[in-house]
Amino acid sequence: MSSNSEKNTVLLQGTILAVASIVVRLIGLLYRVPMTRIIGDVGIGYYSTAFQVYNVILLLSSYSMPQAVSKLMAMRLAKKQYRNANRYFLCALVFSVISGFIFSSIMYFGADFIADDMLNASLAAYSIRMLAPTVFIMSFLGVFRGFFQGFNNMFPTALSQIFEQIANAIASIVGAWVLFNQGQKIDLVKGTTDGVYSAALGAKGGTIGTFVGALTALVFMIFMFILYYPSLRGAMKKESKKRVFKYSRVFQDITLMVTPIIASTFIFHIINLIDNGVFGAYMTSIDKKDEYMAIWGVYSGKYQLLINLPIALATALASSVIPQLSGAVERRNKGEIREKIDITIRFTTLLSIPAMVGIAVLGGDLVRLLFGEATTNGEAAHMLLYGCLAVLFFAYATITNGILHGLGRMFTTVRNSAIAFVVHIIALILSLWILGINIYGVVLSYMVFGLVVSVFNFYSILESTHFVGNFSKTFFKPIAASLVMGVVVYLSSYLINMGFSIIIKSEAVVKLISVLVSIVLGVCVYFICTFMFKSVDESDLVDMPMGGRIARLAKKMHLL
Repeated sequence: MSSNSEKNTVLLQGTILAVASIVVRLIGLLYRVPMTRIIGDVGIGYYSTAFQVYNVILLLSSYSMPQAVSKLMAMRLAKKQYRNANRYFLCALVFSVISGFIFSSIMYFGADFIADDMLNASLAAYSIRMLAPTVFIMSFLGVFRGFFQGFNNMFPTALSQIFEQIANAIASIVGAWVLFNQGQKIDLVKGTTDGVYSAALGAKGGTIGTFVGALTALVFMIFMFILYYPSLRGAMKKESKKRVFKYSRVFQDITLMVTPIIASTFIFHIINLIDNGVFGAYMTSIDKKDEYMAIWGVYSGKYQLLINLPIALATALASSVIPQLSGAVERRNKGEIREKIDITIRFTTLLSIPAMVGIAVLGGDLVRLLFGEATTNGEAAHMLLYGCLAVLFFAYATITNGILHGLGRMFTTVRNSAIAFVVHIIALILSLWILGINIYGVVLSYMVFGLVVSVFNFYSILESTHFVGNFSKTFFKPIAASLVMGVVVYLSSYLINMGFSIIIKSEAVVKLISVLVSIVLGVCVYFICTFMFKSVDESDLVDMPMGGRIARLAKKMHLL
């Protein structure tokens, strides 16, 4: 396979998952808006707290399965060992059934202890218990997604993610509305004035959608597997006699593969849970426990919701690059490895930096447009402005983790994440108890974690592959183009808000016009500046999805 064809494969598969991730995140953003308006910041606080527990449990049980299965199968398929690839899939299913049952049981029966004793949020137990069965469903789903990704086919995974989120969105809104109304009756009977039961039960209703979405995605993936599996079975029959691994060897390989992935990504997920508990302890220590859940709801339900939208691009690209790099490593093709790393990092940079700048400039308008004029939205806007660097740091942390996993440097990511975790905890404690900057201490320490992981991971990649990218083209020029875009977007937003507010009385309509026009203008300016600063040339476009069309458009505009 040619070099350009290999690059196109990485980007094509990455683009499929990236587009799906964008669609999924947009659907998630859209349904979280009405759900937030139904259950409020306190309800979102309970909802987010339960999800942080769910994410950690899911990680321990099955989250690493798509990466592990895709990598192990890709390594065997690169050598045309179809029987061994099939054994990895079957053993991964058994592995996931056992782990999924154990951890979903722990989550269900331990909900009260986790919510009350660990997180100072006893009513979050409703949502935690509701999410427990989903862990079991996701255990199966992860293996099927890994199966297709092992064949470098990201389309079934992408489509299943979209179906999952659509079902999730519908069920979450309906569930939140129904149980929130039931909670109001309980508040009335118990005489509670702060609406805690309606918020907690509304959050539980929102988590129903997660189960419905996961079940929908699993049914779809099983259907796709039934259609696809006969081709693998046919390849196994035609396969010449080769050494078939014993099942004990396969289980050992899965365990050795899963463990470091869990260890490294576990830290990524545990920091939100740790931050939640530490921030709750801090708010209790300053006699502001009553404000704790509402502020946490703003941080997790507004700041992180918007920050994670562009980070999804890096996550998708990381998922696609792992099997690609694994195949190149198995073939011992150093040139191919460096090319894949280069195009992956450059593509991540070209998307992440302008997204970061856009969130910093338009964050306030986005929050007010989506969530109305609640007093807490000013706080969310400030978090987005001061914490926008998290987009870049976590995009790099995610993609470099994926690269190192593809290179087989599994325990390197564990070491780097562990170092970053220690630095993060120190920064969090200093920010809260010494500097006293409240929730902004959580924002600051969150960014510190992403930065430290990125720096150590880049160094490890350089050490492992001697890869040295074009710093000017990869980093400095996209930064310059993004800064120009940021200035134009800021001026556009300011002038539209000031001018249209005189003509149009509805502030929501003004914000909508401002955001839409500014985004379109920002994309156009960034596109032009990217070529003017020569951060992309025609040879680069050949390797990118729809590169030919982009090149033709650039030539018509005399940018190439």
